[in-house]
Amino acid sequence: MHLKKFFAKCCLAILMQGIFLVSGLNFASAEENLLPMECHVRGIDVGNKTAAEAVKKIQESLSKITFSYGQKTWHFSAEELGLTVNWEQLQTVLKQTAKNPYLSYQQNYLINIPISLEIDQKKLAQTINGLAKNLNQAAKATAKEKEVKITIDTVNLTKILQNLTDLSINEFELPVVITEVKKVNTEQKQDLLATFTTVFPNQRDRTVNIKLAVNALNGSRIKPGEVFSFNKTVGPRSYERGYKDAKIIVGGEFVPGVGGGICQVTSTLYNAVLLANLPIVERSQHSLAISYVPLGRDAAVSYGSKDFKFRNNTTQDLKLKAYIQGNKLTISILGDHKYIEGKKVTIKTVKGFISTGKKGYRVATYRIVESGNKQYKEFLGHSFYPL
Repeated sequence: MHLKKFFAKCCLAILMQGIFLVSGLNFASAEENLLPMECHVRGIDVGNKTAAEAVKKIQESLSKITFSYGQKTWHFSAEELGLTVNWEQLQTVLKQTAKNPYLSYQQNYLINIPISLEIDQKKLAQTINGLAKNLNQAAKATAKEKEVKITIDTVNLTKILQNLTDLSINEFELPVVITEVKKVNTEQKQDLLATFTTVFPNQRDRTVNIKLAVNALNGSRIKPGEVFSFNKTVGPRSYERGYKDAKIIVGGEFVPGVGGGICQVTSTLYNAVLLANLPIVERSQHSLAISYVPLGRDAAVSYGSKDFKFRNNTTQDLKLKAYIQGNKLTISILGDHKYIEGKKVTIKTVKGFISTGKKGYRVATYRIVESGNKQYKEFLGHSFYPL
């Protein structure tokens, strides 16, 4: 009888010990709350991790999403792209999965836990707008032969972000729409208002100086109301800038000097301006007679002292076209044909010889504008050329 009781007590002790061991194992497993070995969240392996560790790994994967176009790449966080995840909800699901005793034994089966991704379109738009400038620079580098406009395909970009089935892949080609930009000529149509040509001798250094000044003038634009300055446009005449020595007038004599010949360019321009009926602001005569324009129609310049200036009193830009053909220098003025339409402009000089005192020629210069039955005569000034 005592033996039976002893045997029963031993069996009960063994049974209780087994129950305690199993319970202890379950308790340890519950304390660790580890996810099953083969557990993934949208392609990210979170197996054998706690819920908190799994969330941290997913967040790290979403911290750098890369888009590329051509040779350019841009890196964004999920937050910058407006991509949001309900992290509390995900952590709750992960904890429940970790506590599930049935799943803990399914080590040979892949367990995929769903995750909900939401996109804040306003936040995404802000990031896209900030990307626009760099994107168009990359587009120009990619499409060198054409002028293109490039925009981000927001519809496809949103689809890419919403369909991130594998969060371990975070590099994508930026979806774009490329359109070729047709160049629109916004430049106002310009017509010839006036042109004037002079002939220069075949003197090498003087020709060099003339060409330098012509190149500086050609293509110059004068806005409505703006005063054009020859000295400001052409700049200093110096050896450093390539100018040579040629004859200039100093103290009533022709002597070698840097930039000689420049005044022929100024005088050619002066006559074109007169014929275009534009107002003269500043003009100086030479102290000796010159041969390339009639007396009274020359314009002398000297950087820092004498300048030639005129004003654009039209409603549109004026453009100067200056060029050389052979030994001929031509300067044309382009602008709105309406300004000169129906008008005939001529330049008249009245020359008189002074024989007493300081002998020379005194010349009066006039601009005559004919429009219909009307005629306007403008006195431009007197010039004196001593002998």
